[in-house]
Amino acid sequence: MRLAHLGKLWWLPSVLAVAYAVYSMHAQADPSQTRTTRVFTVRELGAYDGAARPEIYLSIMGRVFDVSSGAEYYAVGESYACFAARDASLAFVTGGFDDDRTDDVSSLTGKQLAELASWVNGTYHDKYVYRGVLGGGYFFDATGRSTPAGRDVARKIADEARRAELREADARRFPRCSSRRSAVEAYVACKGGRVPRRRRLAGDDDEPERCACAAPDAADAAGGLLDVYAGCAPDAAKCDLPPREAPARAAAAAARAPV
Repeated sequence: MRLAHLGKLWWLPSVLAVAYAVYSMHAQADPSQTRTTRVFTVRELGAYDGAARPEIYLSIMGRVFDVSSGAEYYAVGESYACFAARDASLAFVTGGFDDDRTDDVSSLTGKQLAELASWVNGTYHDKYVYRGVLGGGYFFDATGRSTPAGRDVARKIADEARRAELREADARRFPRCSSRRSAVEAYVACKGGRVPRRRRLAGDDDEPERCACAAPDAADAAGGLLDVYAGCAPDAAKCDLPPREAPARAAAAAARAPV
């Protein structure tokens, strides 16, 4: 899910690794030890919906922000009013504006949590006013201290930062293939004596495999998946793939299929 006003996120691994690390440090700090940090109750935060008073607050990952300057998005009746006066962190990722308005993010992967963290650090801290933390929730207890679940989130984000660094190094070692996939043709290809391989790092099961350019004999020291494409010669610099059906052709084929 991309909130329209937040802008497009460019996933540069080296930049993300820094963002993840910064979030991890902040997440493990104890905000109750900072005199200027206010700890909101769920009831207190619920009063800041822009209806009874002009201010609009929301919480994301347990951090409370004054988003009154974005009233065109968060005010009652606007597109993202469902985020106001509560912590709906899960819905930021799933897009479930009705069913997922909760701060329980236990179902999210490390990469999804890292995306949430990038919004906290790169969007909300930059655009809006930080007001404190939401106590008695998923991330912070009633005194404002990090909960075990909150610390686990920080650990997962730190782990994802390390994986992002490994992916960046792997992309330098095995550059991405050039590719084309349309209704009429599809292929992956490499130059400079390298050949296309299906690639995924060992232990990085949440990340989809990619096409990587490797030396023909690189499989023995690859540290993860590095397989020949089905139907392609091991030393071929170009591998043909099944073409992607055009929508009209796919719909027509479905209509002809037996029920």
